[in-house]
Amino acid sequence: MRYPQLGSNREKLRAANGTEISVIGRHATSVAVNRIHTNADFLVSPNVDEVILGRDWLTENSVQWDFAKGLIKIRGKTVTLVGSESNQPECRRCRVSADVEIPPESEMVLPTNVIYGRLASSAT
Repeated sequence: MRYPQLGSNREKLRAANGTEISVIGRHATSVAVNRIHTNADFLVSPNVDEVILGRDWLTENSVQWDFAKGLIKIRGKTVTLVGSESNQPECRRCRVSADVEIPPESEMVLPTNVIYGRLASSAT
């Protein structure tokens, strides 16, 4: 099977809200989860900064997720899930929210949308 080269736009992905996700290439590599070794085929996007294991990988590796116990089984081997250590908000990315032309050798305040990975709620 031939995969698109970097810069190719043959792959199409969509976010949960329907927005198209840009794909700039594909990368096949080995993956280790708690000493369970397998292979994965990743699509590369400048819009995604985390690894997302798709339904195809989950199916190929017979993954079962027990939400109540906080664990998954990969090929019959149990992996306990752990939460993030930090309760601090994380800025995932900043996007310019309007088309703006910035003249050379100048500074400008830009309208942006900040996307946080998680936000802590404050007690009121």
